[in-house]
Amino acid sequence: MKASSIPCISLILPKSVAGSEDEQVGAKIAVIYVDSQTGFIGCVPVRSKGQYHLIVQELVAFPQLLGYHEVTYRADNEPTARQLLKLVVDTRLKMGYPTRGHVPPPYSHGNALA
Repeated sequence: MKASSIPCISLILPKSVAGSEDEQVGAKIAVIYVDSQTGFIGCVPVRSKGQYHLIVQELVAFPQLLGYHEVTYRADNEPTARQLLKLVVDTRLKMGYPTRGHVPPPYSHGNALA
């Protein structure tokens, strides 16, 4: 995707694990998002990837915090990330904000964060 005047917010849902495999039971999940224009990074810690309401709320508020009207969101090709991207884009469109979503082709590693 070419650089443009429209801000792009990339998001990824990594699982961060501290310590050994024995501690993976208490692994933390966080949604990390980055603004292409300012490099501003945000993070939302969640109990599970299924906490869509909280994640969507944060991702919809992020562009307003930075003063953006029109944005493009980019996400991994993971099913959870695709579903989350659709929810965020649909929510912003219902609010009247011009919004686009972009998911790279499978196995291309096209998200800036991946």
